[in-house]
Amino acid sequence: GSGAGVGTLAPQGVVTSGGQMGRLDDLVDYEWLVLSLDAVSLDVERSEWFAARGGRVLVLGVDVIDSQGTYGEWLNALGCRAALQRPDFHVFATSSDGDIDSMIERLRRALGHSSLT
Repeated sequence: GSGAGVGTLAPQGVVTSGGQMGRLDDLVDYEWLVLSLDAVSLDVERSEWFAARGGRVLVLGVDVIDSQGTYGEWLNALGCRAALQRPDFHVFATSSDGDIDSMIERLRRALGHSSLT
């Protein structure tokens, strides 16, 4: 994967979700995780494929509150609008323009699945 921060360890920040505050990985169940600064409109097939593999897409400030600013600061420091995190908390891909479809497409290819056109 290419992009800022790829292969590095993503931060573990404190968020608020559903009225609870805690570490993101304690409050949200996921295998693969997209964190986005912007509203997300995903291709339906990619969205279903990603969800079937434990993928979650979270918009900061909408789906979870970035309580300490950890994730927003991290994405801004990388010059990114969105990042895709692996199950081991390392960064698989980042996007400077928030193109989440293309990050999920890269993941599909990396896992040996045919591309969606």
